Amino acid sequence: MTFKILARRLWPCGLVVLAGVVALIPAMISGIPAGNDLPSHLRFAIPFYNAIHAGTLHPGWLAEANGGFGDPGIRFYPPGLYYLLAVTRMLTGNWYSGILLGFTLLSVLGAIGVYFWARCFLPPNIAVVAGVLYAFIPYRVNEFYGASLLAEYAAASVLPFVFAFVLRVCRGPSIRDVAGLAISFALLVLSNLPVAVIGSLSLLVYALLNIEKKTFWRSAIALALAIGTGLAASAFYWTTMIAELSWLKNTTITPNADMASYLDYRRNFVFSPFTLGNINSWLATMLTLATLSMAFAPLIMLFSPYRKKLNGLKAVLALFAFSLFMATDLSRPLWAVIPKLNEVQFPWRWLVVSSIALPLLTTASIPFWKEQMRGKFRWLAIIALGSVLGSVSYSFARIRDAHYLPRFEFSSVSNSVLTKNSHDQWLPVWVNDRPTPTPNKIEAKERVIAINSWEPEMRTFWVGPGPAQEIRARTFYYPHWIATAAGVTLTTRPDHDGALLISVPADAASVSLRFQEPKRTRIAMVVTLSTWLVVLLSLLYGYLRTPSKNRPADPTRS
Repeated sequence: MTFKILARRLWPCGLVVLAGVVALIPAMISGIPAGNDLPSHLRFAIPFYNAIHAGTLHPGWLAEANGGFGDPGIRFYPPGLYYLLAVTRMLTGNWYSGILLGFTLLSVLGAIGVYFWARCFLPPNIAVVAGVLYAFIPYRVNEFYGASLLAEYAAASVLPFVFAFVLRVCRGPSIRDVAGLAISFALLVLSNLPVAVIGSLSLLVYALLNIEKKTFWRSAIALALAIGTGLAASAFYWTTMIAELSWLKNTTITPNADMASYLDYRRNFVFSPFTLGNINSWLATMLTLATLSMAFAPLIMLFSPYRKKLNGLKAVLALFAFSLFMATDLSRPLWAVIPKLNEVQFPWRWLVVSSIALPLLTTASIPFWKEQMRGKFRWLAIIALGSVLGSVSYSFARIRDAHYLPRFEFSSVSNSVLTKNSHDQWLPVWVNDRPTPTPNKIEAKERVIAINSWEPEMRTFWVGPGPAQEIRARTFYYPHWIATAAGVTLTTRPDHDGALLISVPADAASVSLRFQEPKRTRIAMVVTLSTWLVVLLSLLYGYLRTPSKNRPADPTRS
């Protein structure tokens, strides 16, 4: 009897997990999808693994890029995905299997997240459909199989949990819900910045739609505490990013006309006449149409008396409408005035939110359409079912048309990606022209050089006697590179092309060149680790303590 009860309780989660796994089976069979962004993610993921394997918790310099001159891009891109892939790489023993395992876990996590959110409104036998639909909704499928928006895919796996915990906190704050919101928001920030910006605006709207007057201040304080804790739990990343952003070339370069047009948010709205000729916006428009096909079922339901039974789902409907609005030209004035929003660059990224909200709305309409299937509107119910199947069919078409890298081709790509030149946006601001590749790690006139060791963030070498001069390292200048000899700090500066110049004395010297993190980085890491410890202990305490009698009952339980 106990087994039957356990099976009855777990089968919805099991079905959702199965859907998440099935969504990645085409990649398991055919290979890893080779979208445009795949090499960029590999050139970050591989050094993360190498650094962790060598005992460094968070690498600060990509040493092998740009012909060995390196770049600091790894300091500015959210590291969450790369920590996950480093773990799955360790578990599987190779990058090919590690990536497949990592994204299978993310697929499952996202489906469970939507199911978890749907359980706030719906019984498990219906909520399970929301999790299954999310695994195959067009925009999410395109993130992995089409465009290789891998970090965005990871963020979209976490965002449903953030929405769910925001709702639970608004209904009546508890320690475990506040801790859950803090954890999920921290993971969102550590996954992808554009989705973090979009998600934060969406969370504000969703919280305002759900917060109740009688518990306004209690819920508002709990929400603020959770978001603040989430920021503290991710402080080791964003403190460095904000402090050093002016050292990155991305803030100073002026893209060419074609690139400026490509990145201009004003040319990336869906259903806009200004996007003509923009292939990305055309694809996003097709994804939007495929998504709206699934929206037919819940939208028709809104014109029936059944809409009165939606309760809290009205806020989800408003969130869905808001996200679609932000993806279109109608929201252009908001893009011009909301700080940092235009740096998202692609308004169609708001389909991330639409794709999370829509499975809940579609699933909530199932009881309504079951009634219609037995009545005179059976024909309309068949159309509604066909619209959902049409949306999923578009996803399968995207999977079928993806370009896959089988194991042997992927190995070739991953082996060569580190030595390739990075995009200009990841170069230090002192780089004016890319240096000519040099055979020697250190160049000096009339001085003998002997390299003792040359690690990514620690190099030692011996300089023979000769005239005092500036020697040139095959490394880009960055303020955190500290050169010392006999306990004395040597002067460093950038060359005309951004290479590191080190002033050495006339006497022979053993020079140590070390990438040294500033004090603020160490403080931020302590804050991050301490916050995670407190949050996890609070979460454990919240699950062990007796639930508060004042907490509102779950409307799906009877």
